[in-house]
Amino acid sequence: MSAEPSSKEVTQLRRRLRAYVSQAKENERKLGRLHEFEIALISASGLNELLEIVINGYRDTAQLESVGLLLVDDNYEIRHLLDESGITEDTFPGLRLISNRSVLARIRETQGIWMGLYEGDSHAIYFPDPQTRQLESVALLPLERGGVVIGYFTLGSAEPGRYVAGVGSAFLERMARFIAVCIENAINHEKVKRLGLIDALTGIYNRRYFDQRLLEEVRRSLRNRTPVACLYLDIDHFKHINDTWGHFTGDGVLRQVAATIRGQLRLSDVLARYGGEEFVLLLADTGQALASEIAERIRSAIARQEFDTDTEDSLRATISIGIGTLEDFGSNDADATAQALLNHADQALYRAKHNGRNRCEVHSS
Repeated sequence: MSAEPSSKEVTQLRRRLRAYVSQAKENERKLGRLHEFEIALISASGLNELLEIVINGYRDTAQLESVGLLLVDDNYEIRHLLDESGITEDTFPGLRLISNRSVLARIRETQGIWMGLYEGDSHAIYFPDPQTRQLESVALLPLERGGVVIGYFTLGSAEPGRYVAGVGSAFLERMARFIAVCIENAINHEKVKRLGLIDALTGIYNRRYFDQRLLEEVRRSLRNRTPVACLYLDIDHFKHINDTWGHFTGDGVLRQVAATIRGQLRLSDVLARYGGEEFVLLLADTGQALASEIAERIRSAIARQEFDTDTEDSLRATISIGIGTLEDFGSNDADATAQALLNHADQALYRAKHNGRNRCEVHSS
């Protein structure tokens, strides 16, 4: 007959039981937070919101000093998507894009999840934000899709015991898998959305995108009382080019004109093909004087251009440009103001055509 446990053993058993119960409750809380986090990721409406949830949202929820994303961007696709969405490095200090995959080869691409004390020399590449000086322990979670590492989700804490090898890794691995899927889906969604807003022939924006941006910029202009300009551009005698050289050459001229115009612009300017041989250009924070200077620069560049043909000969083309500007903020009707701005540019273009082509005209009331 076995002896009954001593009071000391009972106390130890009770202590262990309380520890197991406490751990079970903590695991339940972790699962709850993870579930809420996953729901938020699924509900994200775009790449911008997803990054906000992953980086800023998780940092606040988990009460961490640093949360970041290190993403492989081999051909700068992600960078272009972010630029077009107005997302800069300042928007998400914890986001870092690397174009050279060999960087990953130097930093544990094949070693899986890593948890432990922060090592400045080997971990600094994961934590570009200034909070790294406070870090004591970190977790580095590889994001994999199809067996390929597409980046890292990085977590940093000021508590030395927050991330310890093997402790809680299952939760983090599941979260990393989920984040990888969501990031891939968000990027693919942005690519598809972008394709619907791009002119297939010239590679610049199409009319649908321009109309959206025009309204957005006019609203911002009225709200902030800052000028905005719209340029309407039309290739002179384009029908004659098609009739003389053929549509294949005509398409080439359209592509080359678009590329030449784009080469004269700032990053914030929006160029679109509006239909046929017509282009439109939106210039934020731009008054009449600067808009006229940009228009003349474009006109001159096109006039100097020698356009390729399918023969040994090259051809010349010119362009006419109409300029409309919004510098009077008396109306609060953004829709009507946007339409008026475009109409003014169109009317100025008509005058440029009427006055001899290969010229720029400014709308005057």
